[in-house]
Amino acid sequence: SAAAAVVMSRALAAIDRVSFVFGLVAVALFAGLVLDMMYEVVSRRVFAAPTLWAFDVAYMSNGAIFLLAAGYTLRANEHIRIDFLSTRMPRKCQDAANVAAYLLLFWFMWYACEGAVVEFLSAWETGELEPTSPWAPKMWPFYLAIMLGVCVFFLQSIAQCVRHVLSMLGKAPSPLLVRGGEGPAGG
Repeated sequence: SAAAAVVMSRALAAIDRVSFVFGLVAVALFAGLVLDMMYEVVSRRVFAAPTLWAFDVAYMSNGAIFLLAAGYTLRANEHIRIDFLSTRMPRKCQDAANVAAYLLLFWFMWYACEGAVVEFLSAWETGELEPTSPWAPKMWPFYLAIMLGVCVFFLQSIAQCVRHVLSMLGKAPSPLLVRGGEGPAGG
């Protein structure tokens, strides 16, 4: 029905906006990562005073950037894929292959989200510290970023799967036609 189509369209657009916002957060973290590395290099090389915290900030920022940007990257159709065979198939077959791949991905993503939530909650409740670091930062902010990134990627995967199904039914363009640089709602 028309009402269901409107609701679905709004839900897909909302997921796209969430992915876009988390992509912006990843960009901000990237800027912080660059500053962290510059500070560490100057501190170590110019002042012979290495920091205790720069490595921890770098690896946590890098992991957070990767995961927080995953949903946006998926929406922008910029993930690396090996499609030398699928590009030779008709578009409906490509969409069907992607639906099958997403259905397999959902099983993995469900457990990844569940595990990320459990790890975050455990670190939050126990005040877990990084065990191998002399700085020993709390781990819950890093686990929070992992949890949010994985869960947003899962949501965006669901949205992309729905789009592939709609494309197979001839009700929407294929998500394979989308390329990066588009805004939060795909243009």
